[in-house]
Order: sequence, then C-alpha cells, then structure tokens
Amino acid sequence: MATQQNNGQVEEKLDYVRRGEPITADAWNKLVARANKPLDVSIKRTRRAKANVSGTKKSVEFVTAIVVQNGRLVWTTDTIDYLEPE
Repeated sequence: MATQQNNGQVEEKLDYVRRGEPITADAWNKLVARANKPLDVSIKRTRRAKANVSGTKKSVEFVTAIVVQNGRLVWTTDTIDYLEPE
C-alpha cells in the first residue's frame, strides 16, 4: 500500500455507512486502521500533599475479640499508633 500524507484537509468521518451505498476499499481500510489504533485508558489520580503534622506519638491497645474456651476467658488485642496534637 502506498504511503499517504495529509495535505491539511480534515478527513471525512467514517462513523456510519448509509444504507444502499457501497463502501470503497480506501474507506474500509480507514475504518480498520481506526479500529486497530491503540487506546489509552489509564486512570490518573491526583495526590494530595502530605500534611505537616506534629505531635506526641502515642499508642492504644484495645480488645478485638473475647471467647470462652474450656471455662477460661480468652481475648485478642490490637494496637493502633497515633499522633496526639500538642
């Protein structure tokens, strides 16, 4: 196929073909080229700036589950670290 160059004219849109009209080989090749063109579908997310936080580092331990096993009380705990503002 010969190399074609755009001479500044806007190409005709080929989104549909009217009923009863034949489609030319050139128009078909343009449709196939448009369908095979890669499409960028990446999602870009804006990031917020990190806050300049100061304070005293503290931690708290809390109970997450309590179970009675063989007459004994068994519990599990978890710890969260946080900053207490000054």
